[in-house]
Amino acid sequence: MKRVVHLSQLPHSSFIEPGKPGTEVFTPHRRAARVIGSPYQPLDREAVRLLRRNGWEMATGVVARRNLIAAVKQVLKLDEPSPVAARMTPSMQALLRTGIDPNNLLNYQSERVRQLAEITLAYKAMLHRQRLLDPSEALWHAARLKLNRKPIVVYGYFRPRIDELAFIDALAGEGSRFLLPCADHSIFRENRKALEFLRNRNWEVEESGTSLTTYGQRIADSFLTGKEPEDRAPAHSYPNLEAEVRGVLAQIKELLISGVNADEIVMVARDDKLYGPTLLSIGWEYAVPVRVLYNSPLDQTRFGSWVRLMLEAASTGFSFEPTIQMLSHRMGQGLGLSAQSLKASRSVHTEGLDGWKSLEIDLSQLDWPASAARTEWVRLLRNILDKTDSRKYAAPWDRELKALEIFHENVDGLLFDEPQEIITIETFAADVSELLSSLTVPFQPGVGGIELHTPEVLFGSQYRHVFVMGMNEGVMPAPVTEDPILDFYDRKLLVEKGIGLESAADVARREVLSFYLMIGIATERISFSYPRIVNNDESIPSAFMQRMGLVIRPAVELELPLASREEARRAFIGDDAVLSGDDVLPAAIRSLAVEAGRESPAAFDDYDGVVGLPLDAGDILWSASQLTTLGQCPFKWFASKVLLLKEPDEMETEIFPSLRGRLYHKALELAFAGLIDIEDPREAALRRLDEAFIQAEREIGIPHLPAWPAQRAEHLQTLRNAIGSADFIEAGSRVIDTEMTFQSVWHGLKVRGSVDRVDRTSAGIDLIDYKTSSSIPPGAKNEDGDAKLDIQMPIYIHAAGSSRFPRETITGIYYSLKKAEVLERVEVADSPELAAFAERVKRHLKDGDYPVDPDNERKACSFCEFDLVCRQGNRLDRKRSA
Repeated sequence: MKRVVHLSQLPHSSFIEPGKPGTEVFTPHRRAARVIGSPYQPLDREAVRLLRRNGWEMATGVVARRNLIAAVKQVLKLDEPSPVAARMTPSMQALLRTGIDPNNLLNYQSERVRQLAEITLAYKAMLHRQRLLDPSEALWHAARLKLNRKPIVVYGYFRPRIDELAFIDALAGEGSRFLLPCADHSIFRENRKALEFLRNRNWEVEESGTSLTTYGQRIADSFLTGKEPEDRAPAHSYPNLEAEVRGVLAQIKELLISGVNADEIVMVARDDKLYGPTLLSIGWEYAVPVRVLYNSPLDQTRFGSWVRLMLEAASTGFSFEPTIQMLSHRMGQGLGLSAQSLKASRSVHTEGLDGWKSLEIDLSQLDWPASAARTEWVRLLRNILDKTDSRKYAAPWDRELKALEIFHENVDGLLFDEPQEIITIETFAADVSELLSSLTVPFQPGVGGIELHTPEVLFGSQYRHVFVMGMNEGVMPAPVTEDPILDFYDRKLLVEKGIGLESAADVARREVLSFYLMIGIATERISFSYPRIVNNDESIPSAFMQRMGLVIRPAVELELPLASREEARRAFIGDDAVLSGDDVLPAAIRSLAVEAGRESPAAFDDYDGVVGLPLDAGDILWSASQLTTLGQCPFKWFASKVLLLKEPDEMETEIFPSLRGRLYHKALELAFAGLIDIEDPREAALRRLDEAFIQAEREIGIPHLPAWPAQRAEHLQTLRNAIGSADFIEAGSRVIDTEMTFQSVWHGLKVRGSVDRVDRTSAGIDLIDYKTSSSIPPGAKNEDGDAKLDIQMPIYIHAAGSSRFPRETITGIYYSLKKAEVLERVEVADSPELAAFAERVKRHLKDGDYPVDPDNERKACSFCEFDLVCRQGNRLDRKRSA
């Protein structure tokens, strides 16, 4: 029986002669099959076909994972075996592909390896009882069947694993041929072992001379030998990844325009997931059809997140956060959330089925039982997906529609061969989450376009033009990483025992061989590029570039044409040029002028609050806080009081300073109610504080917080300390009013307000303002631009004191409830600086002048909700220094 291994340093399809009638051709991917003109048929598909003929089926991902979890639980006696199962999966698959009997490792010195062997044995036994096989053991299992040998051609398996070799040998009959890259170089070490494996099984060897007939083969030879290449491949560096993608796609667009077919061009990146989204985005902009072929887990799709949110909402009794996210989700439009319902729910944080029903949102179809049989859970899940029109809302995206179909095809796997097992909704939700993470969907379903591939999936293919991106050190080649279970030390010892696991050196050689074989697929041109910045980190070119003797040039030397209207706009936006038929450029030029004005040292204009909208300051009833806000930043006041901008009403879910202030003030008001004109009312107020605090909670509306009982005690103690302090009320003084309101005129401005407490002392009248912080809040800007000009207490002393208590000595007091001490006493009610401030307010309103001009330290910006509107930043320093 003659079976031939064709050896060549640079494998090429020409080395494979046409097979005799009846010869079957096996290739690892369609690209290799296309090169030799044969139907696509991989070895693993043939193995599965033969196994099914003998009564075996492949365990799907869900079934395999479930059985592995059960095996881990059985062997390690763990309550939560899922994380361990996930960590062990790559190691177990590597072990299964070696074909070794795990019984041989039960006495191994490493406990991790012994556990892995025990779990693998238990896992295999569980599957085999169901006539199931893990895909990683399929080739070995098929090789051990009594196969009818037949003539085969094996092409494209240029870095064969031991299980692939075993199956090839078991299947190959008279006239079979196998093309294997091999030469006297270290990167072919594993392939030389493969050759020895086949020789020991009576395969004949035919060696082909090295023929450097294509451009890529000549570049590959220079990479392998270090010789100066006849053709030097172009290599360029780009500022960043987006610039690199733009440069590559611009070159590809030129090729397409010149008549090159899309299937004659390929893009290569070792980290295809890093490049895929950017390629798709810019490909759309350039009108260049791009195809990325990697898969992503279902839990990273819109559909997957929608299913998780539904289960979380149902299992938590429709608590606010998961339910509002579910209703707001693109896939949740069928549940009927309106803008009005959204606003109402955010203001009160709706909870429970009845709460959502009060907003006319019917979630009864998600009102699931606390526990049910698995078959009932699957029925309920299928039913809700149908009733919410999931297919309709997934339809705009091919990936989402495919994810929905894949989920429906696999959802019965949640039965786990125990359809009548009673489980809780939490258990079912966890099972669904696990299913979503184990299933994958093509990131970009469909066919056609310029494909993006990793090097190892291009073996045996041919392309006229190859663009290799991401030639950074640490990316190409990929760094060698440890397996958490089978580390390289254990692997080395196991290899010495004849077990075919990869060592660290083997992994490194595999990367080099993959790159070498990838270079050889180019028939006319191959180019290399890398971004100098990746994820905000500086990168350096790969050592592979130096090994090929490439001269790396800045990409600017390419002088690429503008590849999209968007790029043309950016190029022409500074000129008076007009793009034919483009309505966007004039608007873009105007927008650029606005932005340039914002960033320039020029004076504030109408895009920075100087709108020329005059208002009469005398018509407004001012509060001290309003005046302080305008004095800190005129635009902040303008946005709030004139434009009436505000963030959406949202129920507070923790005790923020503003809520804490309202609670403290209301509790103190209630505690001192009825204690007017009593000498030293602290004792009475302390006795009433608990009751007053409860009433204040009700009136203020404190949200239901998990930690509130403990926090509540702390807040009560803070108030007790504040009341009990000697600074709280001067000895011999009496409280004569609380929450005293006033309305008056201050420097020509109508003012109003409320004083927290008024005491009569031996010296006169004290106006007390409670502060929940440890310091006095920032004031308006003074003449130097610092937020130190106190407006509040001078207004209180002038307006409240002078009108209510004429001819009395009035003192203003800021009292810190947190520190239980007086922060500051204010006795001067007026000053020239305050008068100038009032005139400044009038001038701002008269001129319609409300610039984005906060205080020097930007204290006005600390808790400002208008930052997205004003866009303050370093640009303000340029305007001030002009």
